[in-house]
Parts: sequence; C-alpha cells; structure tokens
Amino acid sequence: MNQDRIDHYSFRVTQANKSQLVVIVYDILLEDLMVAEEQYEKGDIESFLATIKHAQKFVMELMRTLDCKYEIGLDLMTLYLYINKMLIQAMIQRKIEPINGLHEVVMKLRTAFETISRTDHSGAVMQNTEQVYAGLTYNKHDLSEMYVDANRQIKRGFTV
Repeated sequence: MNQDRIDHYSFRVTQANKSQLVVIVYDILLEDLMVAEEQYEKGDIESFLATIKHAQKFVMELMRTLDCKYEIGLDLMTLYLYINKMLIQAMIQRKIEPINGLHEVVMKLRTAFETISRTDHSGAVMQNTEQVYAGLTYNKHDLSEMYVDANRQIKRGFTV
C-alpha cells in the first residue's frame, strides 16, 4: 500500500463511526481487487499475489467483527467465506478468473453499509483526534489541499 493510500485511509478512520469503518474496509477491499487486476494484466504476478493477500486480511477482519448470534451475521459470514475462498483460489492458481465476480459482490455490500452509515449518528470511534477541516485551493498549475486543525489552527498542506 503506498503512502498516499495510507494517509487517505488513516484520516478517514480517525473521523469514522462504527458503520463508516465497515465502509472503509470495503473501500480498501475494492481498491485491492482493482489493483490486483491491473497487476495481473501487466504480468506482475508477485505483486498480484501480494495484493490478494492484503485483500484477504481485510476479509478476515470483516469476518472477525461479525456477531453470528444474529441471522444477518451468519449470512454475511457465508459471503465472506465465499470471497475468501475465491481469493485463495486466485493465489493458488495464480490467475485472475476466480476473483472476477468479487467486485460486484463487495460493491453491493459496501452500498448497503454506506446506506446504514448515513443513519448512524454515534460519532467517531476514535477519541482525542484532531477535528480537521479540508479545503481545496486552485491556482494556475495545480490543486492544493489544506487541512486546518480547529483547536490549534495548525495548517498542514500538500499539493495534489
């Protein structure tokens, strides 16, 4: 995972409530599936396998967080086991075919959890994090993004 991805997801995690965290995990999983496909098409099998293993870690995290005393938890476990099985097959076969349909499955789950997250007003899971406001500044040659900490007015910026 490159540093830009890490920074992006780190920021989102610090501001997320419980259901938004699930959406973030789905986003990472979807991105891994897309990156794995690109790597496979380029013939970079070692990177393809590493990305599939990375995706598998997030599927395992989804499985660990389920509460299987409810029927929906059992249904989700079945889907996660299927996704994991397809990832394992892709690694063993060193081919993209087993994971071809996974993007659609994960996207439907993500959409459902995103809808749920809009009704979740529980607040951020992480405490004592900076309240961050973001803005974009345009100039002739580039786009700059600026973050401002509301408490200390510390400005952190970078060019996109």
